[in-house]
Amino acid sequence: MLFNSHVFIFLFLPIVWMLYFGLNRFKLYKVARISLVIASFLFYGYENWKLCLLLLSTVVVNYILHVFFLNEIFFLMKLLGHESLLEYISIIIVPIITIFSI
Repeated sequence: MLFNSHVFIFLFLPIVWMLYFGLNRFKLYKVARISLVIASFLFYGYENWKLCLLLLSTVVVNYILHVFFLNEIFFLMKLLGHESLLEYISIIIVPIITIFSI
C-alpha cells in the first residue's frame, strides 16, 4: 500500500484516524496507541507480510537497546556520584518514557 493509493486515502487512513481519535475521546489512551501499532503493521504487511517481520525485529532491537542504554546511563551516574543530577534527569526522562511507552 502506498501513501498516495486510493486504498490508503479512502479506506485505511479514515478508519485508523477515526479509531485512534475515537478511543482517545473515551480516554482509552493505551488502547489507542496499541491500535496505531497494529495499524502500522497492517500498513507495512499489506503488500508483503515479510515486512512485518522486519518491522517487528526493528522494534524489538530498538527496545532492547533503549532499556540497555538507559540502565547504563543510570548506573554510570550512580557510580560517578551524580545522584542529584540523576534526580533531575529522572524528573525529565521518566515522564517522557511514560508518555511514549505502550
